[in-house]
Amino acid sequence: MQTVSDWTTIIDSHSVLIMTIATVIIAIFTALGFFVQRSRKNVASSEEEIEAVVQKILTKHQKLPQAEGLADGPPGIEDLAAKDQEIAELTRAIEALRDPDAPDRERRAEAEAALVHGDTQLADALFAELEHSAAGKAAAAAREDLAQRRQAAAAARHRGAIAFLHDTHGALVHYRRAVEYDPEDAIGWNRIGHLKHRLGELAEAEAAYERVRAIGHATGDRAVVAAALGNLGVVAKTRGELVDAEKYHRQALAIDEELGRKEGMASDLGNLGGLAEARGELDEAEEYYRRALALFEAVGARPQVEKTRGLLQALRERRGR
Repeated sequence: MQTVSDWTTIIDSHSVLIMTIATVIIAIFTALGFFVQRSRKNVASSEEEIEAVVQKILTKHQKLPQAEGLADGPPGIEDLAAKDQEIAELTRAIEALRDPDAPDRERRAEAEAALVHGDTQLADALFAELEHSAAGKAAAAAREDLAQRRQAAAAARHRGAIAFLHDTHGALVHYRRAVEYDPEDAIGWNRIGHLKHRLGELAEAEAAYERVRAIGHATGDRAVVAAALGNLGVVAKTRGELVDAEKYHRQALAIDEELGRKEGMASDLGNLGGLAEARGELDEAEEYYRRALALFEAVGARPQVEKTRGLLQALRERRGR
């Protein structure tokens, strides 16, 4: 029979064991927390690094968002939207180069470094190999291989983003190939629309944006529909069709408001402000610009904030204030 002291010894032993286990569990969760936080910091750091690399590449190539072949005019909100698309595409290309599962990471790092110094050949050659490999696998498959076609389309888009740094026509060739691989590639069609608008080929730009809108409707992606409507409004404004342009921008605004997309709403309002200014309705233009500015400030879109402030200042000077 166990005595009181024996039970005390057993309880003390169990207490020590429980405390030891608890200490180990706390240590494990502390370590997990550390690694999760560290992982999040690494993700944030990686995003910041990629953003810095993209800015270095753009600075090196001195690209401007002005449309080639179109009449010169004061830059507006739509110019920043086009620039944002360029940045987004180049960011996707850098992210692809940094694929952690790629077997040729050293080669990819060299291609990225070359891009920063203005040399696009290494990156283009790498993406060309990826494109041809995926396209070949898709063609050789017993059944149509959508995954491989989409990989080929992505590689072609990356080549388009790189080519755009120095060759608009060359970029267009790559984006056209992307939509041949994947006809439902909204990003590819959207870039074709931007490039055609840049070249002053407005009918083809409109057709590309209409294709984006159709894809958005087919997939139920209303954000894509709103973006397409905004771009169609920009084409209409370029043609001088201000009534149609306003219709498109108001439709885009209605969708963005329903979706709660503040940056989309801000762009729509800025475009409506540009239309009001073009009609000479300066009070209305100022109100649109102010609403756009407040939304851009709310989402921390610094380039757009600066651009909208500039538009407001130019408007005040025009009114003699």
